[in-house]
Parts: sequence; C-alpha cells; structure tokens
Amino acid sequence: MQVSTTYDPDFDPDPSTWRSIDAHDRVRLVISHHAQNRISVSDNRMHALLHVNIENMLLQGKGPVTRALEKLRAEGHPRHKVIHILATVWLAYPVGSIGGSANLTHQEQQLAFNAAMETITGEGWLQLHKHLRSKLKKDLQ
Repeated sequence: MQVSTTYDPDFDPDPSTWRSIDAHDRVRLVISHHAQNRISVSDNRMHALLHVNIENMLLQGKGPVTRALEKLRAEGHPRHKVIHILATVWLAYPVGSIGGSANLTHQEQQLAFNAAMETITGEGWLQLHKHLRSKLKKDLQ
C-alpha cells in the first residue's frame, strides 16, 4: 500500500486512516516522523514498533491504556512523551518482557499490566524507566 499520510505522536491518528495502513507502513511512518524531526533513538525499528503497539492499543480502546493516556495528559505531559511512558509500562509487564515474571500466569500478567496502567504517573514512570535500564544493564553484563 502506498502511504499518503503522516504520523505525528502529538496527535491521535485518525482511526479509519490508521486501520487502513498495514503494520509495516505504520512502522515506516513512525520512523519517518522521528527522522524528519531529528529525534535520535538507539533502535529506530524497535522504537517505532513500540509506538505502533501503543497506538494500536489506544485505537482498540483498551480501557486502562486509554485512561492512562488521559491521566498523563492531564498531568501536562505531551502526547509523544505519554506514548513513551505507556510503552515503558508495556515493556515492564507482558510475559517474557524485560520486567515480566515467569512465575505469573498470562491472566496475572494482564492484571498487573492493567493495574500499572491505572496507577502510572509521570514520576512513577521515571522510577520504572530507571529500574528497567538498570535491569537491562545488569542482564547484559
């Protein structure tokens, strides 16, 4: 599909347009936005996949994710930063992720993820982000 649209994480994507774009083109749109705006990230593709995943959850109306977006925006955070906050929470909770626990069932993981989304704040994100970076660094040693 030839993509004739752009992506801007500071604005909600148009639902019908977003749905009409295949996953690969969504990723390309996110990468393009970051490149055009000279936003440097360590792994363009992974970063874009995280954006797309969160946008998809928001489009699907995932309650805890949508409420977290609204709450964080009300705290004064720009939408793009909120996408990063939500992606950090997502990375911390699914099975097999950086922060996920192999001792929990999928249902327990989902409940933990939902609770984290419901309670995340900008300050809480900073703490979670530092924890995950420390864990990654330790795991890579």
